[in-house]
Amino acid sequence: MARKTSETKNKGSKQVSKKVVPAWYYLVLIVIPVALVITLEIFLRVINYGIDFTTFKSISSYYPDKLFLNPDLPYKYFSDLKNIPTVLPDGFDKVKKENAFRVFVIGGSTTAGWPFVPNASFPRQLKRRLELVFPYNTIEVINCGVSAINSYTLRDIVPGILGQQPDLILIYAGHNEYYGALGPGSSVSLGNSPSFVNLYLWLKDFRITQLIENIITGLYGLFGSNDLESKFIKKETLMTRMIGESSIILNSETYYNGIDQLKVN
Repeated sequence: MARKTSETKNKGSKQVSKKVVPAWYYLVLIVIPVALVITLEIFLRVINYGIDFTTFKSISSYYPDKLFLNPDLPYKYFSDLKNIPTVLPDGFDKVKKENAFRVFVIGGSTTAGWPFVPNASFPRQLKRRLELVFPYNTIEVINCGVSAINSYTLRDIVPGILGQQPDLILIYAGHNEYYGALGPGSSVSLGNSPSFVNLYLWLKDFRITQLIENIITGLYGLFGSNDLESKFIKKETLMTRMIGESSIILNSETYYNGIDQLKVN
């Protein structure tokens, strides 16, 4: 009798062990975390947490029909610096005119016009020349130059530019590739993998990523300090502070990392 009872128990345990878990159970395990992440992202946007990194925005009620390069955009690439470069207030029509010829110029400080006034920049000179050659067209030359950037920033903002119906995009860049933000020789760097850096910049558009980054920065601030930057900020230019590896030797690893970075981007 005891033997039959044990055999019955063994059969019962075998039947239990063979029980198949339904597919929806695994689906739920995936859906719940994803739903929580989406809900948190929506909540953070509703309460206006973090920074909106949309490439072009309407920034003033005085110009409701104009778009401008987002003045908060540099925070995306210079999150470790207290004083970031600014963007130029070159506005253009939200609704492109039929006779408009729209040009976007992207690059670093030379494109922006530094160290001269904006009116002396080559994009502004180009606008004047085009207006002389095509007097019956609405000429829009939007200067998107930002100091101390490289191909990472250019690659990141081009999709936003393409969405604004450009007739021409001019790129004047390359000289900041090593020391510009996130470059291989820069003090603001995330390593030498272009794929990783571009993924990071894509994720930075999400408020959850900004929340996590702010938490990490806050915890780091409890044990460290960035006073070093503030001590030299009045004595050095932005590009000087961006230098992480001062000597980049020809044919060195850093040298080829910069070339690969430019090619990939």
